[in-house]
Amino acid sequence: MEKYIDWVNEHITNPSLYISSIQDIREGHALLAIMKQITHTNVKTDTPLQTALQLAEKHFGKLEGLNIQKIEKGDEKQIIALIGFLMKKEKSTMRKLSDTIYKSEIMNQSFRRRAFTVKKDGKKVEVVRNEPIVSAFVENNESVQPKITARPIRHNVKPLNLKPIIQEETNEEKQKEPEINGSQELIFPEPSQITKTEIPPTPTKEVTPELITSERKERREKKRQQIEKEKEKLRKMEESRKERTMKKEELKRMKEQMIIEHSNSPQKDVDTSLLTSPEPEIEKEEAIEEVFRGVFMLEGNYYIVNEEGDGGELVEYVCEHYNEMVTSCARSLIVSYQYNEEIKRQQEKMKALDARVTQEHINSIVAIQTKIRCRNARHLPEIRGMKERKNLVKELIESEHKYVDNLKILKEYYLEKILEEREDKTIRNCFKNLEMIVKYNVILLKDLDDMSKNCVYGEGVSSVFKKFTGFLKCYTVYVNSYDTTNDYFVTLNSKNKRFMDLLKKLSLQKEVKNLNIFSYLILPIQRVPRYELFIRGVLKVLPRTHKEYKGLQDLMNEIKKIGDYLNERRRESENKQLLMKFKHHLEIKKFDLMDDDKRRLVKYGAIQSKEYGPLIIFLLSDVLLVHRAKQEVKDVDALLEKNKLKIKDIIPLFGIGIYSEGDNTFSVVSKKMIFTFIAENEEEKGDWMMAFDDILSREHNSAMSRLNTIRQSETVKSNKVDDIFYQGYLKMSLKMFEKYVGGIVSFNTNVDLTKKRLDGSPNIDKKNSPMQTPRKVAATQVLLSPRLNSSFRSPRSVRINNDHEEEKDRYCVIDGEELIVYNSVKDSLKKANWHMKVILSGVSVEAVVAINNPAAFQINISGKTTFVTAPSSEDKWKWLTVFRDAFYRSAKDKLIELKILQPKQDIVFCYPPPPLFIAERGQFSNYLDMVLSIPTNSVCADCGDHKIVCADTTYGVFLCRDCSNCHKNQLKSDIIFIKNLYIKNSFYEIRIFKERGNLLMNELADMKSPDIVSKQNKADLLNSLSLRQEFLPLKYKDLPKYQLI
Repeated sequence: MEKYIDWVNEHITNPSLYISSIQDIREGHALLAIMKQITHTNVKTDTPLQTALQLAEKHFGKLEGLNIQKIEKGDEKQIIALIGFLMKKEKSTMRKLSDTIYKSEIMNQSFRRRAFTVKKDGKKVEVVRNEPIVSAFVENNESVQPKITARPIRHNVKPLNLKPIIQEETNEEKQKEPEINGSQELIFPEPSQITKTEIPPTPTKEVTPELITSERKERREKKRQQIEKEKEKLRKMEESRKERTMKKEELKRMKEQMIIEHSNSPQKDVDTSLLTSPEPEIEKEEAIEEVFRGVFMLEGNYYIVNEEGDGGELVEYVCEHYNEMVTSCARSLIVSYQYNEEIKRQQEKMKALDARVTQEHINSIVAIQTKIRCRNARHLPEIRGMKERKNLVKELIESEHKYVDNLKILKEYYLEKILEEREDKTIRNCFKNLEMIVKYNVILLKDLDDMSKNCVYGEGVSSVFKKFTGFLKCYTVYVNSYDTTNDYFVTLNSKNKRFMDLLKKLSLQKEVKNLNIFSYLILPIQRVPRYELFIRGVLKVLPRTHKEYKGLQDLMNEIKKIGDYLNERRRESENKQLLMKFKHHLEIKKFDLMDDDKRRLVKYGAIQSKEYGPLIIFLLSDVLLVHRAKQEVKDVDALLEKNKLKIKDIIPLFGIGIYSEGDNTFSVVSKKMIFTFIAENEEEKGDWMMAFDDILSREHNSAMSRLNTIRQSETVKSNKVDDIFYQGYLKMSLKMFEKYVGGIVSFNTNVDLTKKRLDGSPNIDKKNSPMQTPRKVAATQVLLSPRLNSSFRSPRSVRINNDHEEEKDRYCVIDGEELIVYNSVKDSLKKANWHMKVILSGVSVEAVVAINNPAAFQINISGKTTFVTAPSSEDKWKWLTVFRDAFYRSAKDKLIELKILQPKQDIVFCYPPPPLFIAERGQFSNYLDMVLSIPTNSVCADCGDHKIVCADTTYGVFLCRDCSNCHKNQLKSDIIFIKNLYIKNSFYEIRIFKERGNLLMNELADMKSPDIVSKQNKADLLNSLSLRQEFLPLKYKDLPKYQLI
């Protein structure tokens, strides 16, 4: 329960909406805040719960299995189902987001090359981007990244991180050593372009951790040496370039000196041009800048590359919005200029004011700023919370004064004067109970008044209520007797005229404020829940760091427990009164409704039955009472007031099976009878089935908790059970079971399940992928959600999942006292390939409300729960019955020792028999019912026909009539009718259906002859007898026959 509360509080940004119990969700404000963040909508409404559920249905689709009326009433199962659904959707959303961003990172980095050459006017131009692809990582997590200094951009347009420099070189310059401009830094080549020396293959060695570490160090050293060589080569190139530059400058200086000397000489008419040798024309660099992703600027024009990679060509790009871009740039420059000028004027103005300011002016400014800050601080959550706390404390004290005054009015002006007129035992008991309540509430009121004098914000309210909580249980006696007292006053008021006149006279007194006695009698019933509401309201506006927060939270939980206790005692009192009422209106032979103090009424109502027509059923905590009505009943209460109903059937609930049959239909199977009930709608069907399961799960959980208490001090041995078997697929995660390894749960160490992969990431070959493991980690860590302020944040670290954490379909077998889990049916062919085993004497199960997942149920181990999904809703209820059957049978001896079961109590959990006429049921009929209730065994193993009639004891499969004839004539198998199989009195003769069955044999046939079995359509086999005669010999030719040992 706490994990759901913590999850809700983590996803709420407003502290005033924090919840302290799961019941707070019914108010709707916290749920609406979460749905606003998910859907990015801002909705204002007076019905937050309905609006939140509407947003959820709009975002996630129809929420099947959710009942808004039950959520408003505070049904914990419905609220937990809703929060669990949102938690699951959050995980799937983040997984999809991780996949999308990871793939986009791969595509972005793979296709965006850092350096390539293009053509312009027949010349090759090299393009170098400033953003390198992270295509190779050095083993020590360092990447070789070039450092490029690009010339600045003169416009006020910021490019996207890409500032490439392109140099156009002639063929002659390419053959020579390249010249590097001094204003640029060295550009190192790609690691992928570094020539790698071929290493001769080494002989295979035994792989050890030391060998792997040494090989890794060698590769790292070789890469480092290659990079050092490239750096040394570039350094030499730089030195040679500087040397050539110096020689050119020296030659130029000498020539200038010669020209000056010649001009000073007396010689005339000498052509000075002869003295200067013509210098070769040096081609100027063409500066190319990438102003946008894939768009380059050259000589004032825009170009794009028509094909990425070497060999592409620069094509002129016509910018359609060039004028708008220039206008935007100019506007931004003007705004920037005006802003700077305004700042200068303001600074000059402030300097002039500073020169004239005095101390009086400073004090005035400080006073104004203080008022402004105080006004703004009122809107802060902490300050606003103080105001609300003050109002809550004031309201509590005022209501407590009014409450105590009203109790005194009831005591002095009603009960005392009634007792003066007539002495009555019921009224005297009510007076004593009220006198005790008044005494303790006067003490509470005095303490609250003293507290408010010291602090109006409720400092110390937790200590005041802590003293008072011990006396709140004194309300129990009053609460239990309230209904009796109230009914007693109503009876006297209606039948005794003198008493009626007395009450009327007392109500006319000035002090009673025109209120009758019934308005005062109910006040103590309503008071305790209001204390809980007050503390809950204080907690909502109190910061979690406050010193009294924890004390108030503990106090609220304690008052809630007392409130629940009072409500439970009142429900027990009401239940006893209701049972007493039914005892007078129901005719039951050899059964007393009041003989068990723990018996309670769970649900009653009218319902239809396939076998017996209209019924009225009364579901108690241990039995089901059935009245067979002659016609359909609409109002059961009205019928009870008029008539005395005769109870025909009394069915003990221990050992019954509840099964879903289809739309609005479910069945209750007991040892003696079968009832198939037809509800009016799917919601009514779910309510009845959950009511039955609630009774069975309470008993199951209670017995398991007693066993777990004993298991801590001693070893609980399981009884060996042979006649329990069920099989099928369950979707489950094994992560929770790992905590109980060694006791209840055991894993097979021989099965290798250590394969790990990145959670939510696609399966990409690491060798061929341009991104190595560190890059994957970085890509997953940098998950950028579009909801910057959303509480649905991306995970901070990469979580590695193994097979236990993955929720997937697993083949499960309940065999006797154990649950055996396999990865597939094929693994179960070898019994040693099991994955996990669970001792069922330490496990309890319970049906749950799961949104859009009616096939889910819950497994409990030592207070921890995990959710499991069956293939269908019908199969879910069968699994629940088998789990409980295995629990009680495997722990029978210990349960009898603990007096939970009686020594002679027959443990028989019943399963739905097949729809066949069975003349006689033998000792193991219930076991055959269980085996035939497996979905794969309830249809023909060969053609899929639902009318199974026979069983093949040679291969261990169930068949229809036509397929059984083919087995008998062509395969020479031993065929027996299922109705005759029920008469067998030896488990040894029918155990073949436990060891084999339709699912296992079909899977084995698919393994032996995949080309024959997988290509054959069962619909064609069902419609064609000749096709069956051709197919069946091919299917069973390689399958082993069963032999009795």
